[in-house]
Amino acid sequence: MKKNPIKKINLNGFRVKDALTGHVLKKTFLKTSQVLYQVGDRIKKCMIKFILYKIYFLFYALNHSINQISASLQGYRLNKFTRTGLSRTATQH
Repeated sequence: MKKNPIKKINLNGFRVKDALTGHVLKKTFLKTSQVLYQVGDRIKKCMIKFILYKIYFLFYALNHSINQISASLQGYRLNKFTRTGLSRTATQH
């Protein structure tokens, strides 16, 4: 009686397959903790990069909007003061 090949799979890890042929390499197992660590480490690095980029662009956008608001307020103040200043100087002289 032949054994089912599925029962031969190590439940503690994953079988490593050859990238070209797809055959399972004998006596080569990766423990689940190693695989999860490698995947988790890669995801963690990607997430850190993503979060840093998000923070960078958030501060860039915030700085840009602050500059736009301050420029518009400064322009408004200049226009307001020049209008009142011109009218005062015209009426005083």
